[in-house]
Amino acid sequence: MQFSVSGGDPVALGSHPITAVPFPRQLYGATQRLQLAQSQHTQRVQQLREEMAQLVPAVRVAELQRLLEGERLGARRLQEEAQEAHERQLKATEERVEEVEMILKNMEVLLQEKVGELKEQFEKNSRSDLLLKELYVENAHLTKALQVTEEKQRGAEKKARFLEEKVRALSKLLSKIATASLAV
Repeated sequence: MQFSVSGGDPVALGSHPITAVPFPRQLYGATQRLQLAQSQHTQRVQQLREEMAQLVPAVRVAELQRLLEGERLGARRLQEEAQEAHERQLKATEERVEEVEMILKNMEVLLQEKVGELKEQFEKNSRSDLLLKELYVENAHLTKALQVTEEKQRGAEKKARFLEEKVRALSKLLSKIATASLAV
């Protein structure tokens, strides 16, 4: 084990080959070097304090400390104000988000209603389309039936004219036969 003193050589404790106890002379030397180092350190600290006191008077140090404390208070106040502003902005943003969510919910309800209306209209249109197709087919059948009926009517009218001519011819013939039989 070694013991080091500032500015001195390391001192071996228990370096004697037979015992682990330091020699009194080595211990005394280490103690002397330690005391010297402590004394030098104390003198250096005192010297630095005196230099600081000469460079910056105590009144100026106190004034700077007051200014520093004032700046700290100002910074703390600004931080609190910034925090409050941030909280107000956050609250306003949350309120706006709630408004937008409400608007979105209303829009969703309106869209669902519109979708329902459009589905209903689509179903009506589909039914109307089906009815139109059925009417178109029925109209085509009726048109065909009308054509057939008109052809039958024309045929019947032609037959009726033919029969009327036959009736007239038979009437004339009967009239001639009746006149001839009465004349006999």
